[in-house]
Amino acid sequence: MSGSRVIGTPLLAVRWALTGAMLFGGMTAAGDEEDFLDTLQADAARVEGPLGAAPVPAMPVSVEDRRRARKAFEAALEENNRGTWLFYRRLPRRYRDEVFEDHLRGASTAKIRTKILQRYLHGR
Repeated sequence: MSGSRVIGTPLLAVRWALTGAMLFGGMTAAGDEEDFLDTLQADAARVEGPLGAAPVPAMPVSVEDRRRARKAFEAALEENNRGTWLFYRRLPRRYRDEVFEDHLRGASTAKIRTKILQRYLHGR
């Protein structure tokens, strides 16, 4: 009797481990989504303001100025609005260009964030 009990216990443990992995695997994905949504909600709660400490730059003239301005924009977006930045970085290049152009024209943070989410949800 004790021999079959020993054999049954490891099999039962394996079954429970697999069941737990399937259940917790789904919970992890849901947990990641909740964390992501929490990040977006925290971003939405921020006070409206420019992206970063510097005022909106004048239209860059040279290619190098434009590249620097874009890097600064993306860094400020990542630092100040991480949830929105996560969507931004997943956009196709043409939509990221469009968002950056709006930033250069002086669009508010709210308008930029709205455009990023619209392009992510509807434009892909």
